[in-house]
Amino acid sequence: LAFLAGSPVGSRQQVSGASRWQVASAPGLPGAPRSMGSPRHKQIRGKACGNEYQPSNIKHKHRHGWVLSLSTPTGVQIILRCTHRG
Repeated sequence: LAFLAGSPVGSRQQVSGASRWQVASAPGLPGAPRSMGSPRHKQIRGKACGNEYQPSNIKHKHRHGWVLSLSTPTGVQIILRCTHRG
């Protein structure tokens, strides 16, 4: 455990060069952020993953809700059975 003993091995003092989180600057202007990178480093948008099914809460309430259940005789039986169970 050299890092606990204060040894410079693996510490930030030995890391040379710019930080990987540093904003790259434009070629002619030091400190100015680069607005456009090379085309091969740009993010490419792919297909949507996981957000295809977005249910409507209103439609669900209208089709399966309390009011619709109480409007039919079978729905009343289901509600009574559920309330009786607790």
